[in-house]
Amino acid sequence: MKHSILFRSLLFAWCALSIVSCGEDKNDEDTDKPVAVKSISLEPQIAMFDGDTLAIVATVLPENATSSGSITWLCSDETVATFSSGSRLVALRPGQATITAIAGAYMATSVVTVNPTRVTSVVLDNQTYQLGLFTTFTLSATVLPTNATYKTVTWTSDDTTVATVDSATGVVTGVSVGTANITATADGQSSSCAVSVVILPAQSITVGTTMAAVPTGASLNCASFFSVLPTTATYQTLSYSTADPTIATVNASGVVTFVSQGQTELFAHTTDGSNITSSPVTIYSGYSWTKYNSATSGWTVWASTVNSGYPASRIVDNNETTFWNAEWGDNVAPYPYYLLIDMQTPKTFSRLYSVRRSNNVFLRDLEYYITPLTTDGVAYNDPSFSKIGEVSYGTNSPVTDRYRDCIFLPTTYTTRYILLKIPNTNGPTITSVGVGAGDMCLAELYVYNMQ
Repeated sequence: MKHSILFRSLLFAWCALSIVSCGEDKNDEDTDKPVAVKSISLEPQIAMFDGDTLAIVATVLPENATSSGSITWLCSDETVATFSSGSRLVALRPGQATITAIAGAYMATSVVTVNPTRVTSVVLDNQTYQLGLFTTFTLSATVLPTNATYKTVTWTSDDTTVATVDSATGVVTGVSVGTANITATADGQSSSCAVSVVILPAQSITVGTTMAAVPTGASLNCASFFSVLPTTATYQTLSYSTADPTIATVNASGVVTFVSQGQTELFAHTTDGSNITSSPVTIYSGYSWTKYNSATSGWTVWASTVNSGYPASRIVDNNETTFWNAEWGDNVAPYPYYLLIDMQTPKTFSRLYSVRRSNNVFLRDLEYYITPLTTDGVAYNDPSFSKIGEVSYGTNSPVTDRYRDCIFLPTTYTTRYILLKIPNTNGPTITSVGVGAGDMCLAELYVYNMQ
């Protein structure tokens, strides 16, 4: 009897454990089963500004849905907005588009409106400006904010009889004396500059040479000898006169014409009422320039520095494609450099014409010296040498610098020796590898006499 009761007790316990165990297995199976998406929703209307980025939030139910984290995003017009990464929506331009979120078998849509970023102000670089008659300047406008949608600026003038403006570029032109308001407008915002158009008087006349020769029966345009400063002066036109019209005459265009042999002076005059007269240019009427043929006359040239293969004799060979070159490498010589031309016999001259090597800008300054000595073997450092002139080629721009320069001497000189000095006070610094020094070149020197 006791054994029967014990057996029944154990059987009951085993059944209870079996039931619990079966229940746990069933729960485990339910936990592993995917939870399907029942719905997905979006805000029905979404507003953005041009250029903004917004993370779009979708609500997926139930919250524990297995695929709730896997959402596909679409946009009906990707020129208006586009998804850059996941749910991040980038607004590209003003307009509307429909976005769609897809999760499982369900989807939701929302209308996205991209609004323009409006211009709040237009700022000009000048509020007032004085403009010379017949000249131009460019106004510049800054549109704020910098991310404004409609940043195109349109320019207008309230009086085009005084000043006109290019509607797209802001270039203003003075048409007549007076004042005009130039206005820049962008997206309904505007700003103006009061432009006063005035006559800018000439202040001086520069003269590019001191003498010129007009051969017998010929003429010479001398207008290029003169220029008005400042370059912004309203009236750049000059009139001309000669001191003695019986020697040479000059017309309104600056063309000097031979009348008889002799010497007179040419002047330029401003025409804007400032009554400025230039310094004179000496005109030798009935004379012409003769170039000495250095290539066939046995001239010799000594140089204080020379690189092998680029001898100093090349500056008198009548060939501008060859040139003297200073030494380069580890043994560069210090400035100044000297070139001494021995013309073998005394020559009378009043014009020197030097030519740099083409496309080389390192030779900036060149000074000319002569000596009364006519004996053989005169050295470059002889104390009898005296300076008669100099030229400056410019700075270092291949576009604007001159490669040839002429010096008209104030008088005629007679000498056997011409000494060239390169001080290079505004040239490149010498380095141990010859940068600057190694690039110091001269192609040709011409010597002229007036007859």
